[in-house]
Amino acid sequence: MAEGLEDILRKGFYVWKGNLSIALPFLLNKIVSFILIIGLVVSLFSLLPIPLISDLHGVKESLRNASELIAPASIVIILLVFTVFLFLMMLISSFFEAGAIGMAKKAIEAAASPISRVVTYSPFTDMMDYGSRRFFDLFLFRLIISAAVLILVCLLFGAPILINIALSERFEMFFRGFINLGASLLSLSMVALTLFFVVTPYAIVIGDLGVIDGLRRGYKFFMGNKFLVFIFWFFVRYAVELISYAVTFIGMLSLSVALLFVHMPADILYLLRFNDYSSLMTLLAELSVVFIATILVAVLASLAISIFIISPLTTVWWSMFYMKLVEGK
Repeated sequence: MAEGLEDILRKGFYVWKGNLSIALPFLLNKIVSFILIIGLVVSLFSLLPIPLISDLHGVKESLRNASELIAPASIVIILLVFTVFLFLMMLISSFFEAGAIGMAKKAIEAAASPISRVVTYSPFTDMMDYGSRRFFDLFLFRLIISAAVLILVCLLFGAPILINIALSERFEMFFRGFINLGASLLSLSMVALTLFFVVTPYAIVIGDLGVIDGLRRGYKFFMGNKFLVFIFWFFVRYAVELISYAVTFIGMLSLSVALLFVHMPADILYLLRFNDYSSLMTLLAELSVVFIATILVAVLASLAISIFIISPLTTVWWSMFYMKLVEGK
């Protein structure tokens, strides 16, 4: 089956290369999420009595009135706003995720049949179609997984901490080890939960299933292909992202290092020799700006790689992986 995985990776790459529009849902998701974050910040400033601070007196006055910001009514408002924000983010991301998986499915089918590509493949229409039909099931799936994660955190990590706080200090060493064990079990449980249902979104969209049937299909899929799912998940999640991000950061940091340590040491030594500390501080400030700008460019480049390469490519790979193994049964 190793040859089958290699075939999926190779064919999936060419499907993605010929259908770069699959990046559209991920780009739109980032844009809409950014707008929602701005809306969240504006809402908090509008709903809470947060004054604009222009001087030291304003800072003191704001601190003096800090109790107003943590009043029960304010806490309720904050929780309500954040809850609405999280639900909107999950709904929107579910819509675009369903649309992206649908686009990948249609692209894979169209690549296998060039004639059907001309007649049926319309990326934007497919995104809207699959997104509108399956976003709510994906939303419910994310909600169920989030609830499961919360329960695991409370049981394996939160409960030992609360017990440790409640009991006397003589049990501190025992419960510290218990907390560390709980944290380790939590990490393993998170990985297991991810693997059990890693193909569930693809089962829901590609198989046109409801959330319960999708969960069942995803779990059965994993149980029937444990080793293949783990290998594929590990490669897609870690190897591809590590290689892509490493290339970006190495390139950007190489430029920064070249600017900092190739051209500038002679100038720094010259200024130190003549005790021109004022010019030295100016030079170091300029170098700091260059370094920060380089890091920002690297972060933006990594974001672009995630949106336009990693996310659509891995979506195509997972869609093809699921379709191939289901059809083979």
